Amino acid sequence: LKVYAELFDFEGDDEAWAEEFEAICEENDWEKSQGLTEKQFADFVGDASSTSDDDLRGVLGDLQKGTENEGGRRKSLDGQSWSRKSHIVAKSTEDASKMSRSELMPAVFRALDRAGRGKLSSQDLKVYAELFDFEGDDEAWAEEFEAICEENDWEKSQGLTEKQFADFVGDASSTSDENLRGVLGDLQKGTENEGGRRKSLDGQSWSRKSHIVAKSTEDASKMSRSELMPAVFRALDRAGRGKLSSQDLKVYAELVGFEGDDEEWAQEFEAICE
Repeated sequence: LKVYAELFDFEGDDEAWAEEFEAICEENDWEKSQGLTEKQFADFVGDASSTSDDDLRGVLGDLQKGTENEGGRRKSLDGQSWSRKSHIVAKSTEDASKMSRSELMPAVFRALDRAGRGKLSSQDLKVYAELFDFEGDDEAWAEEFEAICEENDWEKSQGLTEKQFADFVGDASSTSDENLRGVLGDLQKGTENEGGRRKSLDGQSWSRKSHIVAKSTEDASKMSRSELMPAVFRALDRAGRGKLSSQDLKVYAELVGFEGDDEEWAQEFEAICE
């Protein structure tokens, strides 16, 4: 079955495929050690709305030709994408509710990784952003994604690894466990608004627009104070959560002359809040 998956652009290694296959069998109540019967394979492939006749013809032709990429990996069908990584997620909201953060993070990553290649593309991350109420079009998202990658010194053409995604999401002070459970639940349900856009989580807001700020003094020089204030706030809000942490505000303080160490800043910040 991995050969079939690779024809639909599955790019994971043997370990990733073992996990994928186990999840497929669990979801369908199949005994993985027995393999798939012809009927089970037909159920897995689905009807023409899931896999077209032309797709199946392409599969058969490539299997007959035995076409492979250099390195022995089978070539994928043009324009086709392995999206069955959704098999490897918590199977219900009840499952997600029992997950720790260390379990939630990879589960969300895998649910977003629709191509099953172990990295998130720009469009994969856009799905996540839309769940936090990002409302821009593809052009706006392309600019946003580029800014995110530039800020973190990531190569945008490579996509985000699981670790990079975890760094992007941040700790519980940036994105709570409940938020992650909500993301996972909505990805499982595939909930969308009219027009095909994914629904955002109740009460959540995409505030990572801070990645896209004036890139030069010339841009800032044209801003009024009412524009400068939110622009500075968003630039300081590196976690994109709509609030400034102690460390965020310390960046501002240092820019206006604060020279103390972390201990002195902690005392300073406490006094500011009091």
